[in-house]
Amino acid sequence: MFLFLLSESFNSLFRAKFATLITIVTTSIAIFFVSLSIFLVLLSHQLDTKVKNRIQVNVFLADSLSKAQINDLRNNIMSDSLVKSIRMISKEEAKQIFISRTGKDFSSILSVNPLPVSFVLKLKPKNLTSRKIEKLTEKIKKTNGVDDVVYDYRLTIKLLYYIKSFRLFIYIGSLILVLISLYLVYSTNRLALNSKLELYETMKLVGTKLSTIKLPLLFNGIIIGIISAIITAGVFMIIIDFLKDIYSKLNVLNNKLDMLVIILAIGILLGLLGSYFSTRRISLKIK
Repeated sequence: MFLFLLSESFNSLFRAKFATLITIVTTSIAIFFVSLSIFLVLLSHQLDTKVKNRIQVNVFLADSLSKAQINDLRNNIMSDSLVKSIRMISKEEAKQIFISRTGKDFSSILSVNPLPVSFVLKLKPKNLTSRKIEKLTEKIKKTNGVDDVVYDYRLTIKLLYYIKSFRLFIYIGSLILVLISLYLVYSTNRLALNSKLELYETMKLVGTKLSTIKLPLLFNGIIIGIISAIITAGVFMIIIDFLKDIYSKLNVLNNKLDMLVIILAIGILLGLLGSYFSTRRISLKIK
């Protein structure tokens, strides 16, 4: 049965070469749209993580704290679920940073280093919001031994807002691309079926089962989906490699085998869905 369906599907493809070519091209475009939407969603997640990883909070400590108290304070802050890492900047390191940024050495004027010991906090990017950062900074400010907590509030708010807006735009755009893809596959398959209505009516007259008419069409969709997916995968890999030549840090879909499997799955799914929806109206009723 399987071999019969397979042979019928291939025979059908070769009998209508022009219609098959149009369907493959259309399905390839549809798969490309869906693959592009997945790529953009993954890219938005990558950008989201990279931008949030750059957000840092500076915690300035009181001069009166001993080393043991500084370690205790560090452990206390690190226990917060929002904190990813803490880097301590000693008074001497703070002095070197000041000199490198301003070009001025206050050692000739002051005998004591006035710069405090500080912590630089990196935050976990997952579910990071401005409200969570505010709550964390307020909590740290109330901790004994902390003089001040500083972070670029305006820049952080802007970054988080732009990330949220960008991801929303990507999700809406991806949904539109998927809907366009489904419509392209459906309408192309529907046109191909309409061109063979006379053949199907003849098959009904001789008592052909509905499954005998529909199953080869479903197999057709899967085969076209696989062929289109292979074409799309080749095009997509060329584009990804080209983008990586321009921007070497791009690491979305690094594994080409994973990308091929994803695109192949999209091709089979689109081909099957397009064939299924376009054959729903086929019945044994003779017109």
